[in-house]
Amino acid sequence: MTDQQLRPLLDRVTNLEKVFSGANFDLLETRELILNVNNIYDGIVKVLGDCAKQTVPVHRKHFYKFWLNEELECLKQESIDAHTMWKHAGKPRMGQIFVRCRTTKMIYKKCIKECQKQETSVYTNDFYEALLAKQSTAFWKCWRAKLEPSKKTVGQVNGLTDGKEIVELFKEYFPEACSPLTNKGNASLEDCYNRKRPTCCGTPWSDDMLFDVELVDSVIRCSSRGKAAGLDSLNVEHLQYGHPALPLLLTKL
Repeated sequence: MTDQQLRPLLDRVTNLEKVFSGANFDLLETRELILNVNNIYDGIVKVLGDCAKQTVPVHRKHFYKFWLNEELECLKQESIDAHTMWKHAGKPRMGQIFVRCRTTKMIYKKCIKECQKQETSVYTNDFYEALLAKQSTAFWKCWRAKLEPSKKTVGQVNGLTDGKEIVELFKEYFPEACSPLTNKGNASLEDCYNRKRPTCCGTPWSDDMLFDVELVDSVIRCSSRGKAAGLDSLNVEHLQYGHPALPLLLTKL
């Protein structure tokens, strides 16, 4: 999908290269070039984001409940209606409205628990056929994700098992870890930055800064995953799972 949608952008960049290659730009042409580059960049971001939304799952496993049915939806609505009526009546602690509110809620919760038991005792035909269509490795990965119990959580931190004590330990640790080494050093660095900022003109261009498609592709493949997305909502996975035309497009851009 990224291959199909990135091709038109690659053609636009190639045409820009032909038009502006080796030319001495005046101010108007420079603005036009910047506008084109920005539009192409926005197009790349949109393509990667849209393709990811259409092809990559966005919910964790067990998010979808196959056992949710029409009966549960009706019981849920009855419970909501009874609760709303109880609130409008002033939240009485006795009487028919109070009893109906509690009864519908208990029936709804009981039905949820009974349906949840089916998650490990009943397998649907769709799940069975989906497993049949998978290869060996994918089959066991899906099987473990759906049917095996979840991993155990950590029960102690630095010898502490009480939740409140662990929270206090984190509260003491993180302010110290995220604070400057010294206030004096912090102020000195800030003053240094403020002095140099008005006269900063960037690093001069040199041949050492030249790069090609191979280098861009290598940097993308070697980048660590699991990092937070930037302002454009893209992360490393968007680049690594994109079509090989993406490094070429970025290099030309």
